[in-house]
Amino acid sequence: IELQGETAVLERQGDYSLRLHLVRGEECEGYIGMGGSEGGITTYTHRVNYSIGKDSLLLSLHYDLLISGEKQEMKLRLYAKADK
Repeated sequence: IELQGETAVLERQGDYSLRLHLVRGEECEGYIGMGGSEGGITTYTHRVNYSIGKDSLLLSLHYDLLISGEKQEMKLRLYAKADK
């Protein structure tokens, strides 16, 4: 996860690959690959909010995935805290 202003970049590697570029109020191109198939994916971002504390991160993302003319509304909320 990369965060700056109203922009987030999410990247995942494993049984499937995903790279999303999220910019509030914009459509952006990304990438998805799974099961031997791969291709482009478009996102439209409604919200990029985050708070970074001394030992924690709170992230809230609201965006639409646009795949083959279909729209799927997505909401992601992540809370991470460092072990002491």
